[in-house]
Amino acid sequence: MYYVNKCILIFLFLTLFGGCVNWFSSNKIKPYSFSNGKYELSIRFAKEEFKVFEPVLAEFTLVNHDTLPLLLRRDFTSSGENTSRFIFLDKDNHVKTSSSKYFERAFVMYDTVPNFFLHPGDTLYSSMIINNWGITLDKKSISNASYFFNSWGYFPKGIYRLYYEYPLIDSLTGNHSGISLFRSNEATFGVIENNIEEKYLLKQVLDSSKRTNMIDYYERIIKQYPANEFREHFFYEYIKYKYSGYRNAETLVLDYEKFISEFPESSYLLLDDFMYNYIYALIKDFKEVNTASKFLRSRITNAKILKYISHTNRLQNIVFHKWH
Repeated sequence: MYYVNKCILIFLFLTLFGGCVNWFSSNKIKPYSFSNGKYELSIRFAKEEFKVFEPVLAEFTLVNHDTLPLLLRRDFTSSGENTSRFIFLDKDNHVKTSSSKYFERAFVMYDTVPNFFLHPGDTLYSSMIINNWGITLDKKSISNASYFFNSWGYFPKGIYRLYYEYPLIDSLTGNHSGISLFRSNEATFGVIENNIEEKYLLKQVLDSSKRTNMIDYYERIIKQYPANEFREHFFYEYIKYKYSGYRNAETLVLDYEKFISEFPESSYLLLDDFMYNYIYALIKDFKEVNTASKFLRSRITNAKILKYISHTNRLQNIVFHKWH
């Protein structure tokens, strides 16, 4: 309660006095300073180019340089909510508006419960699929799909420059204050056309989703196309479908560790909605955070997952079954 009260005070302080903002050059990853640079957020992409309809994952690193805890809702890295957002820039540094091909979603899902507390000096590593900030899937895109690869948007061929903005929200009403609590550096990625095999597989996935068990279908794709560039995403979808609701727990750890072995640098290893089941399966018998943390550090060697579990509050949420 002490920390919650302090966080409410800092929100009120920022709302009243936080009008001064400093902009930084985009050619280096530097903090966006709000109220004397209390929070430093950088985003990056695991690769420079993606394919059309491919999930584009942004990786986040957020550092709290303040002397007080930073309270964040789960929407900080949730592509299903739009209190936070990505801002796209054109070649003249103008912000793309909602009338352009980039759309702003028309609904707000406001979560008043804090999911992350970043104590002074804490760092939070996370990732997010950002395709929902692309253009809406429609009949002109692919096979009349409205939802694809866990997204209802995609990025067509082109070069994209953007930054991430986390707005200051009224803690009682959920309304935007018009002020950014923090924003990130600018980052760029490109999108190129699919090859023939990828177009075939994408259409097959959509057609199969209407009539076939998706777990079996993704498993078959993984086996039949081991070198396909979408393999990482097909593997992710396979695990997501197979273990939705934490079913088949006896094989869960084995399948996750196959994925980790094959894709040790995957941005999915920082994605909460993906990693929760794996971490929970490893520590489900632990009732205390420090003991769970020690066990995980003795067992896990993957550098990205070690970053993922480095935030104590996130691990606490998993130990206490908060997100399951």
